[in-house]
Amino acid sequence: MKILFLSHTAMNGPFVVGSHHLAMEMAKSGHLVVHASAPVTPFHFLMKRSPFERGKFKCCLKGGVPRSGVHELVPFALLPWGLVRRASWIRRWLYSPSAYIRRAMRRIGVDSFDLIVMDEPRMLDAANEIRASKKIYRPTDLYAEMRGDLSIERLEAEISCSQEYSIVAMSRPIQRNMLRLGAAQVSMMENGVDFQYFSQPGSKEDLPDLPAGPRAVYVGALDQRFSVESILSAANENPGVSFLIFGPEPELVSSRFGGVDNVYLMGPISYRKLPALLSNCDVALLPLSDHPANEGRSPMKIYEYGAAGLPVLATRTSELAQRGLPFVFLCDAPNDFGRTLRVIIDQKYSGEFSAEIARAAASEHSWSAKATVLTGNLNSEAR
Repeated sequence: MKILFLSHTAMNGPFVVGSHHLAMEMAKSGHLVVHASAPVTPFHFLMKRSPFERGKFKCCLKGGVPRSGVHELVPFALLPWGLVRRASWIRRWLYSPSAYIRRAMRRIGVDSFDLIVMDEPRMLDAANEIRASKKIYRPTDLYAEMRGDLSIERLEAEISCSQEYSIVAMSRPIQRNMLRLGAAQVSMMENGVDFQYFSQPGSKEDLPDLPAGPRAVYVGALDQRFSVESILSAANENPGVSFLIFGPEPELVSSRFGGVDNVYLMGPISYRKLPALLSNCDVALLPLSDHPANEGRSPMKIYEYGAAGLPVLATRTSELAQRGLPFVFLCDAPNDFGRTLRVIIDQKYSGEFSAEIARAAASEHSWSAKATVLTGNLNSEAR
């Protein structure tokens, strides 16, 4: 099969997201897979450029690069989304990367796809303009709330009312949102985990020096969805626990943690080091703020932490409560984090917490199984 992903995140950065996992799993199965992320524009060249951004520009100028068996593309557009989002005809002419993707298709001898999987609604024009036997919209977040952009909701309403797209939501709040916008049917599929990768301890050689334990770890974005208050509460109540916070742009939160000796802002960490890091920690953290986008999240980290055999301390959302995962401890408010963390550490050191139960629960959500589900209908139709 020939499969195109239209994703929000390029594959060369610090975060490995669901579309990357699915693309790599499908490539392993022998499919020809192209992964295109949101386009870069001339305006991006004028901004402060991180190694991630420089990698995107390089991929764009090369016309694509091979990565883990996948043809990765970072398309080019003339104007950024913020300048085109209010007018559909401007959007189609000056933002849609369909022409760039078609040129790349010709280079690899592809004139159409069997399947398009889109998780970036801003790529809708490209998805509409490129021929495919089947198209799936796979929303991973409540995008309009997360980005503060109502134009995203208009795009999702257009997708919902289209007969061309099957919709597969990553959480129940996202599912309800798409039904509210007019979809006749929305399937549900949670985010997954590369279980074999995270269930192994990994090599400790490249890890930075870690403070003495017990260690509580968070790995992820430090944006408005991250609850500084929860970490502060837990750190102040548990001075003997080291809180390791890994994520790009630690300066976003550094001023909030001033004077707290047991919180360590470690900066970003590469994906290949995560198994070793998690195997050297005692508790994993998912502190969520009251930002409305958090209600719809299907955090991949939950199952990655579980595959590593760690208990998870998380902020309660309706989605996480619905799952009832045996290794996840939920808190209703930031000031509950400290007390619950003590309970978890006591259970872990007394042997009451079972790492094997956590691994068993996570193993049911492998990316390979989810990739098979997404391609399964087409394979059946082909037979």
